[in-house]
Amino acid sequence: MDVDLFNYNKLIRLPGEMNVFKSVDEGSEYYLNKFLATKNLGLKVGCPVMLVKNLTSKLGMSFKSVVVNCQNCFQPGQIGVAVGRAETIAGLKIVNFKKSLCRNHPSHVTTFYETFSIGVVEDDLSCCRLKR
Repeated sequence: MDVDLFNYNKLIRLPGEMNVFKSVDEGSEYYLNKFLATKNLGLKVGCPVMLVKNLTSKLGMSFKSVVVNCQNCFQPGQIGVAVGRAETIAGLKIVNFKKSLCRNHPSHVTTFYETFSIGVVEDDLSCCRLKR
């Protein structure tokens, strides 16, 4: 089943009014055309939301109230990204947390951030590959 249809069927079963948010896409047309995400997002109060892309809170991707369910977290940094979406500590609730979920990033990720510099992004992304 299509994931959007599955999510919609779950959403309409929740009580309350649906709010639809339209995306505002900015940036390189080359990369924007590669996004598979829908252009409209329907939500209801109390609806679970999972962020699957690291989006910076500096771009407005933060929320007044965030519940982070750590039950299915499996990648380093996943919890940190979710926690970073909360505007305040008072608006943050973390459930199903275990200390064993806190993991270091693999060394190649750390190396990338240590050697990263802003420059020209090539279409083939060769500029982003670690040179050995």
